[in-house]
This record gives sequence, C-alpha cells and structure tokens, in this order.
Amino acid sequence: MSVINGYIRDKQNFSQFPAELLLQSGFWIIRYKDSQGNTQQLAWEEKKIISKNDISSFTEYHPFDKNQFCFSSNDQSLLKRIHPKTGLHRWLNNNPAFPVILGVSVILVSGLIGLWLALPSINDKITNAISIETEKKLGDQMIKTMLEKEVVLDSISKNVNEYYKALDKKSKYDIKISVVKSEIVNAYAVPGGNIVIYKGMMNKIKSHEALAALLGHESTHIEQRHSLKSLTRNLAFSAVIGMIFGGNDVSSVLASNASKFSGLTYSRTLEKAADQGSTELLIEKNISLQGMVDLMVALSEADSSGLHLEFMQTHPLTESRLDAAREAKAEQKYAEKNEKLEAIWDKIQNQLKELN
Repeated sequence: MSVINGYIRDKQNFSQFPAELLLQSGFWIIRYKDSQGNTQQLAWEEKKIISKNDISSFTEYHPFDKNQFCFSSNDQSLLKRIHPKTGLHRWLNNNPAFPVILGVSVILVSGLIGLWLALPSINDKITNAISIETEKKLGDQMIKTMLEKEVVLDSISKNVNEYYKALDKKSKYDIKISVVKSEIVNAYAVPGGNIVIYKGMMNKIKSHEALAALLGHESTHIEQRHSLKSLTRNLAFSAVIGMIFGGNDVSSVLASNASKFSGLTYSRTLEKAADQGSTELLIEKNISLQGMVDLMVALSEADSSGLHLEFMQTHPLTESRLDAAREAKAEQKYAEKNEKLEAIWDKIQNQLKELN
C-alpha cells in the first residue's frame, strides 16, 4: 500500500494539518489529526478526484462534488493517477500488481521473440532428425489421409507413373504419382516420394515436354527434401509445443496435419532450386526446355484469366523464373524427339479427352 505525505486543508474552518494519503484500489484514504489531536479519516473515490495547481510546487486535490477538504502534495505521481490518457492507463495506475504483470509480459514476449528467431534452426534440426525411411513412412501416412476423400484416376495415374519411370531419373525415393479428379489447377509433392497432380493441371499441359518439366520440378522438391522442410517450417512451432507439453513425437504431429499440406507454399529459394533441378533433368534427357517455358506461360495465362489456380499460390510464379526458363532454353544446344515418351503422352491425352 503506497503512503504519500502532504497536507489536508479544511476550507470551512480555515485550518491545515499534516496528513497521510493511503492509496487503495479505487480510493484515496486520507488520515490526519485535527486541532484537538483526534485522528480523522476521509475516503475519496479516485475517479471523482480533480486537481488544482497551487502557487507553490504543491497541487491541490479534492472530489469534484465536494470541496470542503483539499489534500495538497508535491508528489507528481498523483497527477498521473487522476489524469491518465486512457482507460488502460487508469487501470494500470490503480492496479498494484502492474509491475509484476509487466515483468511477466516482458519475459513472455522476449521468449516468444527468441523462439520465433530460432524457428529456422529448429526447423532444420527437426528435418535432419527424420531419417529417409521415417520420411517415407510419414509420407505414406499423409498421402493416405489426403487422398481418402479424393477420386484418384487410376488409369491416368498409371500412365503418368509410366511416363516418369521412362524419364529414368535417378533418385533415392520411389516416386509415386496420383492424378486426382478435380478441375483445380494444382500439383504438389508430399515428403517421402508422393506427387499429387489434379486433372485441372493435366488439362493445362499441352506437351510431353511440359509434363516432364512439371514432374522434374515436383520430384526435385522431394529429392532435396523441400517438401519436408516446408512442412516442418509451417508446423515447427506447434510441433515443438506438442513435444514439450504433450509428449508427441515429430512424426505424429506432422501426420496429424497432413490435410494442410496441399496449401503449403515454398520460398523463392526452394522454387528456384526446383526449377534448376527440372532444367537439369530435361537437359540430361535431351528434352527440349521449351517444355519448362510452355508450362510457366500456360500457368501464367490461366492465372490471369481468373481460374481457380492454386498452383500459383503454392508455387509463386515470378517474372524472373519465367525469364530464367527462357534463357535456359536459348542456351540449350541439343534436344531430340523421344518416341517412347511421346507415345505414353498420347495415351494420357486420349484418356483426358474421354474424361472431358
């Protein structure tokens, strides 16, 4: 309880006495001894108190509805109590626990800022702690959850998988591709080796070279663990909290959030790396890089038409990426027709026409 020394003045009797002001929650309690030596006490409701400057350094205070008694003090903190700028200031001034609340708040905010700054490091540690075998098992759990409410086009999926195998891309992952019956224009890679492509995306692809570019892009996300890093980045905070307070392991936290995966976005750095991986694949297989250019141009045109193009949200298409694809195409020295890939592509096209 704060005690402030001052004077109480009785205007009716023209007398003044030394007094002590005790600040309690919402009230000023003023105690003094009158001319007879008797202890007197006044109780004022703080929200009714107004101030008046004295000719000295002292300030007079009294309730606005009665002014027989005035309390005088040179303590400047009293002015802040009765003239707060906002209701919050008034609450803070009247609340004796404010220093404790402020201290705890500072500690919590500092801790959260520290945790936020540490998230990239936490993300890398979580990712590195997951073995490839665990990642594959995790991916199988996730893809099962993600596709249970989708209609998978088995025949087209079979041919797209055949096309990818014909690309003969070396990988430590066993890539599996599922084509989903939906007009959404989207495709994404799931940790551990699964790729999901919507029929809407397949309809936008006009050449087998563009399909090779798309598959090269998504498989690079898997090969370089971009998919896993993006997932742990988005879920790192909840994963850490879950492991600390709930005893959950990393895999259970990630698997339980599988439904969020198709909407995760990649950073520009990861997108550039996936484009580079796709470009290297097409060059290695002597496939024209016009496929990469055509893929991005088709997506850009579809996006400007106002279609439901989720791919552009999860894989941001920047002008620099398109320019890089065009530059790579201009520098490509050799490309050839691949009759095997074209034959598989023709089968896929015929199947899509039947569905459309």
